[in-house]
Amino acid sequence: MTEEINLQTHLMEMLRKEKQITADLEKASRAKSDFLSRMSHDIRTPMNAIMGMAAIARSHLDSEERLLGCLEKIDTSSRLLLSIINEVLDMSKIESGSITLSEDEVNLPELVQSVVSMVQPLIDQKKQQFQIHINNMRHESVLGDMQRLQQLIMNLLTNAVKYTQEGGTIRLEICERPSDEPLTGIYEFVVEDNGIGMHSEFLSRIFEPFERADDQRIYTVQGTGLGLAICKSIVEMMGGQIQVETESGKGSKFTAFVCLKRTEGTIDEKALCGRTVLIADDDEITCVNTSKYLETVGIRTDWVSTGQEALNRAVAMHRKGQDYFAVILDLKMPGMDGIKTTGKIRENLGDDIPVILISAYDFSEYSDRAKEAGVDGFITKPLFLSRLVSKLKQFLPDTEPKAQNLPEAPPCSTENGFFWWRIML
Repeated sequence: MTEEINLQTHLMEMLRKEKQITADLEKASRAKSDFLSRMSHDIRTPMNAIMGMAAIARSHLDSEERLLGCLEKIDTSSRLLLSIINEVLDMSKIESGSITLSEDEVNLPELVQSVVSMVQPLIDQKKQQFQIHINNMRHESVLGDMQRLQQLIMNLLTNAVKYTQEGGTIRLEICERPSDEPLTGIYEFVVEDNGIGMHSEFLSRIFEPFERADDQRIYTVQGTGLGLAICKSIVEMMGGQIQVETESGKGSKFTAFVCLKRTEGTIDEKALCGRTVLIADDDEITCVNTSKYLETVGIRTDWVSTGQEALNRAVAMHRKGQDYFAVILDLKMPGMDGIKTTGKIRENLGDDIPVILISAYDFSEYSDRAKEAGVDGFITKPLFLSRLVSKLKQFLPDTEPKAQNLPEAPPCSTENGFFWWRIML
C-alpha cells in the first residue's frame, strides 16, 4: 500500500508539472502571437508614413518647404522603424546566446551626454521636467561595452518618457559604489518617473520577452515589449541586477547595478586649489553634489537656491574684496533665472567674474540671449567633476595670479588622483 501511494503521489506530481509546462508554453505562445500582432501594426505604421511622405515629396519637387517637411517625417519614421527592428534582432541574439560584450575604455561623461542628447527631443516634445544627479562619482573612465551601456540607459529613459504624461518629471541618477573586487566599481543607474506606473500583478512578468501590461492606458503607446527584457539581459551579462518599484498612477523607479572595471586617471588641478566658487540651483541635490565634487580637488564652494540669493552673495563678497573665482548658475530657477541673474551680476560687479550657465536642457534656444547677458560658458548636466574642472580651468589667467584676499587655505595633497584638504593638527 505504501509503494502504491508513493507511486500515485509521484504520478500526480508529474502530471502537475506537465500541466504547468503546458500552461507556460501556451502562455509563451500567446505572448508571441500578441507580439507579432503588435509588430504588424508597429512596423506598418512608420513604413506607411515613409512611403506616403516619399510619394508627397515626388509630387512637390518644386517646393523646398514641402520637401523638407517630408524628409523630416521620413527621418522620424525611419528611426522608429529601425529601433523596432534592432530590438527584435537584439532579443534574437540574446535568446540564441550569440551576443558578447566588448571591453573598451568608456568615458562616462561622454556616454551619458550622448544618451541625454538623444532623449532630450522626446522630453521636450512632452514638456516634461528632466532632472539628472551624479553621486559619489570617483572614477569617470571604465572598461565596458559602450553600446550596451548606452542601450541600457536609453531603454530605461525612453520607457519613462513614453509612460509619463505631459508636464511630468523624469529623473536620472548615476552613482558609483565600492566593490569587493579590486579595480572594480559597482555603477548604479536609476531612472524614476511620476507617470502611470504599473499594477503589482504585472511585476512578475515585467522583464519577460514579448510581455506588455494589459492596461488600456498603454494601448496607444508603441512598443515591442522587448526593451526591459533586453535591459535585464545586458545587466546580468555585466554581473549585475535590475530592480523595479512601481505603483499604479504614481510612477515607476528602475534601478540597474552593473560591475565595471575602473581605469585609473588623475585630475591635476593645483592651479584651482584654494579658489572659491558660488553655485546657484533650485535643485538642492545638484548644489550639494557639485560642492562636494569641487571640494575634493581643493576648490572652496558656497551654494544658494535662488538667483536673488546668488546676486546678494556675490555683491557681499565683492564688497569684502573677496570676489568669487567663478559663479555657476542654473538656467531655470524660479523667480530670477540664470540669464537674468547674470545680467544683474554684470550690472553690479562688471565683467571680471566668470559666469557659467548649467542646465539639463539644450542651450541652443537660449545661447544668444545668455551671451548678451554676459554668460561666459555653458555646461550641460549631469555635472561630472572632469567637465566642471575643465571649464573652470578656461578662466585661469595666463600667469599665476596674486594671492586673493582670503583666509589662509590649508595645502592640498593628492590621493588616488584627487586633491583633498590636509587637516593640520
